[in-house]
Amino acid sequence: MRSIVVLDCDLMSSFAKIDRIDLLEALFPDAQLVITASVYNELLKTKEYGFDFFG
Repeated sequence: MRSIVVLDCDLMSSFAKIDRIDLLEALFPDAQLVITASVYNELLKTKEYGFDFFG
């Protein structure tokens, strides 16, 4: 059974700012990485301000 890692907005945005979201997968190679709906919505808000973390 794979473990689940729930990522918060601070962590996601920090790695996104340096364009290295891929490092999260390297840090947790055997885990399923997930975000909550509220984190997703917060990241969408940042996109309105010109940051594109979704590639």
